[in-house]
Amino acid sequence: MTEEGSPQLAALHRELLTVCAQYDEAQREIERLSGENERFAQGEVALREALAQAARRIVELEQREAGYRSVAEIWARDSQSLTDEIEIARQVQRFMVQEDPFEEVVGLEIASSYRPAAQIGGDWLGIDRDAEGLTILLGDALG
Repeated sequence: MTEEGSPQLAALHRELLTVCAQYDEAQREIERLSGENERFAQGEVALREALAQAARRIVELEQREAGYRSVAEIWARDSQSLTDEIEIARQVQRFMVQEDPFEEVVGLEIASSYRPAAQIGGDWLGIDRDAEGLTILLGDALG
């Protein structure tokens, strides 16, 4: 070896050591980033699973809410129908129950009162007097 070759060889050797150190540092950085990427990928998978579960829960709740709305609509419709029927029954009952059915009965002193316990009652009282006599009708439509 020549003297000139020695400094060049030493410089090349230093440069090779520097490149090897840089290579080792790059390898460590790649490993670190690879670990971070793996953790990121795992986090992304977990997040996607959580979002899918939340979406399924939202669909389930929307279906349940739609069912509740259907039940509420049916109940409202049936309730209105029942209210209408009760009003008709009340009007029929008012028509059929006489104010004071006994006032026309000569020779008898009888008092009556009618008050339904709820919106309508099932009891019915009717008096009819004709040439043949007196007919008193009592009824209980509700049992």
